[in-house]
Amino acid sequence: MVPLPYDPAREKDLLSAAHGAVYKYWGTAQRAHAYEALVEAIAHAEQALAALAPYYETADTAFRVHLLGLEGMIQYARDDLERLGRFARTLAKDRAASSPGGHED
Repeated sequence: MVPLPYDPAREKDLLSAAHGAVYKYWGTAQRAHAYEALVEAIAHAEQALAALAPYYETADTAFRVHLLGLEGMIQYARDDLERLGRFARTLAKDRAASSPGGHED
């Protein structure tokens, strides 16, 4: 068998760890770093998925399950980034509106 460019199980673990870190550090000084790390982890996972996709048809069931899981995790993480971004923007807007001299749009 040809060596694979990525290990799909490891890629899932890396993405999962970055995703969990966003919640662990949300509300702390490290949140921006964790958010950026998740953005990078998603990009890396997308690259891995694209590189592994050609092996899907000839792979065993376990490999296929890992690829499908990685694909699902990527989508979930993307959706979560969008939700977190909306939340952060709403929070910033609310803080600005409630601060002295602030105003609501």
